[in-house]
Amino acid sequence: MRLGEVHAGTDRSRVPCLTLADVYGVFHYYRMHRRAADAYLKMQDWLDKTLRGDLGAEHRKFLTSLRRRMEARWLTGNG
Repeated sequence: MRLGEVHAGTDRSRVPCLTLADVYGVFHYYRMHRRAADAYLKMQDWLDKTLRGDLGAEHRKFLTSLRRRMEARWLTGNG
């Protein structure tokens, strides 16, 4: 696919506010500020992985606690 072509099956109504000029503008900005953009994206990726790891650990603790409580209720006949 060449720059400017629309992928077959793309629903243009999903992004009606974007023009082809907007898309080219983003490409141009990236080419002019590649190092800063790449550094920003790398930092965002690191933050995402860090936060997901922290939230995942908290989620596992919660699920373990919930599972124990459910098993206890089931064993006592209250579930």
